[in-house]
Amino acid sequence: MGSIQNGSHQPPAGGISSFRHLSYLRFVIMLFGGFSLINLGVTAFAQSTRPVLASSNPFLEYNYAFPGQISQALNSGTITCSAIYTYNVVSEKSCSLNLNSGIFSRIETTVDDGVIRQTTFTLRDNTIKIGDLALLFNAPNFHAYPRKVFFYWSKLFVIVSTTANGNHPSMRPVWTVTFTNTY
Repeated sequence: MGSIQNGSHQPPAGGISSFRHLSYLRFVIMLFGGFSLINLGVTAFAQSTRPVLASSNPFLEYNYAFPGQISQALNSGTITCSAIYTYNVVSEKSCSLNLNSGIFSRIETTVDDGVIRQTTFTLRDNTIKIGDLALLFNAPNFHAYPRKVFFYWSKLFVIVSTTANGNHPSMRPVWTVTFTNTY
């Protein structure tokens, strides 16, 4: 039999070093995996809160009522028009269309000299936000004030009325969108 020596048994030096490297490698992999999961979670949350845009521009369905069009396009049975009198002379005509469904509840136009000069779309509650319009108009730069936001889109000046001023401008719900000619 061999002799028994008093003392502690020490593993070879290379074993401790490789154990430390293995533990460090496990820690790095777990840390990387944790950050990856957090990144996926944040991305999923951002996608779920992202504004949902219609597959097409909802305003273009009513392009016949945009500023610059001739007022004869408004000669439909569903649109009602009335004259606006200034000093007992008909100077302008106001037309409106009430809609029962869709994102717009009302469309109003102002006609002068047979040409549509201004069109206002009234939206149903919380259907579009300012950020949606910025994406829709491809206009990331807009001027926001407490209850008004201004855009330029396709040679038209766009005035947007919002219903809330506490949120970040891009998250404010839209109440009305008014298009006017810039000339």
